[in-house]
Amino acid sequence: MNLLCGIGKHKWNHCVCSRCGLKRNEDHLWNGCVCKICGKKRDEGHRWNGCRCTVCAQTRDQDHRWNGCKCSVCSAVRDQGHDWDGCTCRRCKAVRDRDHVYDLASVLAQTSRSLDNTVVVAKEAIRIGCTKCGHLDRMLLKGKNYCPECLHEVKTACVDWGGTSLKYEVTCSHCGYKATYSVCDSY
Repeated sequence: MNLLCGIGKHKWNHCVCSRCGLKRNEDHLWNGCVCKICGKKRDEGHRWNGCRCTVCAQTRDQDHRWNGCKCSVCSAVRDQGHDWDGCTCRRCKAVRDRDHVYDLASVLAQTSRSLDNTVVVAKEAIRIGCTKCGHLDRMLLKGKNYCPECLHEVKTACVDWGGTSLKYEVTCSHCGYKATYSVCDSY
């Protein structure tokens, strides 16, 4: 530190001592919202170009240049003008709770067929989630019977008892899938 500055004899160039670099909060030389000498910012004197100040880059929530849901200047997002790709917006990556994408083929690979190939059974608990956003749709539980078309749980009911065999009907209330199988109880 300069000896004169040490005893309080600073050489002020507006807000900064030209000897030791000490800053003070007075006598700034403002260029709109920023001091030309020390770089201090103030919330007045902005030069707005739409939503962004051309001097300090501060943004405000008005005069945006919207490209659909996203401002092309400051990247602010609004909840209109989305470019949806299923459940996810291509521009801002917002997620909505519809039009999810599920990879049922990979889920089916983790199941086995049962009851004369009329249903699928989970070998272990399987998560069915959206491949785009990860939204959990449902879980397939081990040992339960599911529709081979849409992987929703099916109902099984006995529809005929014909002597030594029972006829069952499998119904999916979600997609309308129906199938029948028979069980013979003779030895």
